[in-house]
Amino acid sequence: EDMMANKPFDLDKIREDPADHYDTPHDVMNDTNLTPENQSEILKAWEDDVRALLRAEQENMPAADKPASTAELLSNISKLRAQLEAKHPEN
Repeated sequence: EDMMANKPFDLDKIREDPADHYDTPHDVMNDTNLTPENQSEILKAWEDDVRALLRAEQENMPAADKPASTAELLSNISKLRAQLEAKHPEN
């Protein structure tokens, strides 16, 4: 039987690894379970992950490999966080 369908909503788990729970940062914004504050926290966590990934890529990999997609992801997250801030300045 499919346990995934009714697994409890676990914000801590999501924050630990946002990319494991969402395909794109936009999916975070579209998740109706989340408050703007949750979305902001998750995007922040994702941004930190991506930054770490970017650093690792810059240190270990030839530039031609794939940092473009990582940098693009980072830029998407930053944009979404800015939109969220604009809509909900109190967070």
